[in-house]
Amino acid sequence: MAQKMYVDVNEIMEDWGCSRAKAYQIIADLNAELLKMNPHSIIIQGKCNRKWYMEHCYGESGVSVEGGV
Repeated sequence: MAQKMYVDVNEIMEDWGCSRAKAYQIIADLNAELLKMNPHSIIIQGKCNRKWYMEHCYGESGVSVEGGV
């Protein structure tokens, strides 16, 4: 199964072992940073772009959407 383009709160909670509130705060912070870098980005509240998430949380670049983590 191919990964979705966005990560959601449940995936962040699982990755980091944090509360739902903290996971939503992580999403909000990442989305705010993305909007600063590119004001024309499409932001979905409560979700974060997977590529942006992987680059900023794991330091990975060029992550394949289908390849997994």
